[in-house]
Amino acid sequence: MQEEDSEEQKFKCSVCRMTFATRAEYEKHMREKHNMKLPTEES
Repeated sequence: MQEEDSEEQKFKCSVCRMTFATRAEYEKHMREKHNMKLPTEES
């Protein structure tokens, strides 16, 4: 595994190990592929 990948891809799916650059992409993936909704981070 290369270290530069981890900096660009900050969000990792715990189900299928795909990685995403943004939280929005990660959340969309979790909803569409795994039918899971993540808690939102609202102030």
